[in-house]
Amino acid sequence: MTPNPANAKHNETVRDYQFDTIKGLMILLVVFCHVLSHWYNGWSKTLETRYIYCFIYTFHMPVLAFVSGYFSKRRGSYAEYVKKALGSCLIPFLLFNTLYGIPSLEKMINVFLPKWTLWFLLSLFFFIFMAEVGIVIKKAFPLSLIIALYAGSVSAIGGFFALSRTLCFFPFFFAGCLSQKERIDAWRKSRKIYALLCIALTVAIAFIFVDPKINYKTLFMNFSYERLKQGILQGAFLRGLIFLAGFLCIFALIALLPCKKTIFSLFGKNSITIYLGHSLLIRILESMGARKLLRGNITNPWLFIVLDLAFSLAVCFLLGNEFLAGLYRRGLGKLNALLLTDVQGSIFRRPPETGS
Repeated sequence: MTPNPANAKHNETVRDYQFDTIKGLMILLVVFCHVLSHWYNGWSKTLETRYIYCFIYTFHMPVLAFVSGYFSKRRGSYAEYVKKALGSCLIPFLLFNTLYGIPSLEKMINVFLPKWTLWFLLSLFFFIFMAEVGIVIKKAFPLSLIIALYAGSVSAIGGFFALSRTLCFFPFFFAGCLSQKERIDAWRKSRKIYALLCIALTVAIAFIFVDPKINYKTLFMNFSYERLKQGILQGAFLRGLIFLAGFLCIFALIALLPCKKTIFSLFGKNSITIYLGHSLLIRILESMGARKLLRGNITNPWLFIVLDLAFSLAVCFLLGNEFLAGLYRRGLGKLNALLLTDVQGSIFRRPPETGS
């Protein structure tokens, strides 16, 4: 998901439909998991739903971070790059973080703790500047992995300003930034058996997190090892498994999925409206009693999984259509024009390059 209103007018002949498909599949899984965890009673204690949830969480946000990084490479002046970051990430974050806080005034004005799904927008904003620094530092990628593993040992690093997730998902974003088209094309030509082996290994890794002794919130990478009741070595090992599963699936999806236009391509192209809109839709439906109704009447996990998938597809079609996406882009474009037209100053100066 790369929410960039500056790229609203895409030439269809230059779109990368495979990456649209990957984003579309991942955003579908985002909706699916949020519905599952909110509306199915006892999902974390039921083997089928807990495993599916854990399996998806080993890779869906890492993949989205990688794809966002791949399409966030700076082209043009640093000033325009910063304005795009402000307009496509920070301003939508502030706007929707306020909307999500209604009706509590305290929650509306609290921008320090991103509400529910909005952490990703704030993290994307930070990723963009972190990557600008990272590309001029020698061995910055392995350093980013070390920092992400170390962050879990610091109890103060958590949800405040999405700091933990920003540090932990940055390696995926940065890997996307560093990946050139030649590498992606090489992965696309890889033997399919390698991709299938990667998926099989991810399936096996997910079983580790099904263990009730391991807090499933480990997969969020939003909490310290101490808060998750894990020792430093155990916590770092589990976090390392998430990194492994994430990169395995990034390779596998690129190697397996078609490069032509698919039904999921539209979801991927308009993933930002699905990402922002589905949370509001779920909250609206919960206020109308949907959560209570489903939790009280559906106990069969496979029935709920089928209904959840059907509902998630419907949400993606509803929120991912060109009309809504166009409204979002035009509205955000006008807001950005109003707020950013006259923005100048030191913020638009490229940071000095540090020695490698």
